[in-house]
Amino acid sequence: MPKPTPTQPHTGTYGLFDDPDETAQTTALAEAHELHRLEAVIRRQKRHDRYQQAKEAKAARRLASGKKERSRFFALFFGVFGGGGSGYRRGTVNAAGPEVEYRIVRKVSLPEPVYGREDVYGVDSLWLRECAMVKVWSKDPGGCHIVPGSMVGKGA
Repeated sequence: MPKPTPTQPHTGTYGLFDDPDETAQTTALAEAHELHRLEAVIRRQKRHDRYQQAKEAKAARRLASGKKERSRFFALFFGVFGGGGSGYRRGTVNAAGPEVEYRIVRKVSLPEPVYGREDVYGVDSLWLRECAMVKVWSKDPGGCHIVPGSMVGKGA
């Protein structure tokens, strides 16, 4: 009888040959893996908490000694590569005000109404009403189009 490969689980774990010892061993192994994973999560969380507490304590010590929250190196690094944050250009610390930011604001433009009120074909359709669409006459083959109600002008 061939032996199972190392990656193939034993057939007893599938319930073909139920063995109480094997079932207990499989359950114990699964619980051990779960316990090991949970312990790793707890260790990671404790390590993260210690890091955060040390970081906050260091910032509090810096502020208590009259220094800024970040060291000069980090302030220079973030000023050159990062967000700057102060709103002033480099070299203009004594400037009258913060740097002015200009943005291009685009206005929403709706398309001009293509069809007039006289082009609307009066169809009592629940589907068209729910979709805010109307049926209009056109010169194209088929004789009509279904278009959004916003494309119909308020004229005659």
